[in-house]
Amino acid sequence: MVFDRHYCSYLNIAQMMALGIHSVSRLHQGRKVDLPEGVNDKVVEWTRPLLSRCPDYISRDEWQQMPQKLHVRYIRICLQQQGFRPEHIIIAHNLIRWTLMQAASRSNVDLDRLSFKDSLDVRHHFKDSIYQHKKPADRKRCWIHLLRLIANDPNPLRPSRSEPRVIKRRMKCFPLLTKPRSPYSSALGIV
Repeated sequence: MVFDRHYCSYLNIAQMMALGIHSVSRLHQGRKVDLPEGVNDKVVEWTRPLLSRCPDYISRDEWQQMPQKLHVRYIRICLQQQGFRPEHIIIAHNLIRWTLMQAASRSNVDLDRLSFKDSLDVRHHFKDSIYQHKKPADRKRCWIHLLRLIANDPNPLRPSRSEPRVIKRRMKCFPLLTKPRSPYSSALGIV
């Protein structure tokens, strides 16, 4: 789910993850970010706020049942549009791509061949079983099994398939300035 930065909070993301919904959002301006220059990608851990910060519309029992920690990935992107200054923003999302990267590196499979949709399905299938285990070793074993399942079903190799990211047309409807301004001015009758 893609949503506005106003809803990028621990409570909203934890509730969506409990329902198996993955999210992408611009980071709320109240969250301080430590992304050094040149680092555009970082996984951070959000901890559940204190019980005193529990909103009125949720019960204390529901608040206590939420996970103690969430892993959220920050990505810094630069939005560029012709005629405007570039704007650097940070978005937060909840780690499906990170799961794919772990599965690819652990099993020595090309990341481009792993399916985002398949990993969503496997994560959804395993979401309850991982947290049912009380011992960290059992959780880790379950996590490794999940990564193996994702990596064992790569997409077929399609070498002729490429989807280059290009702009199909110029953003402005005016032609490019390919010669000095004076010939253009004289053609328009401007002296």
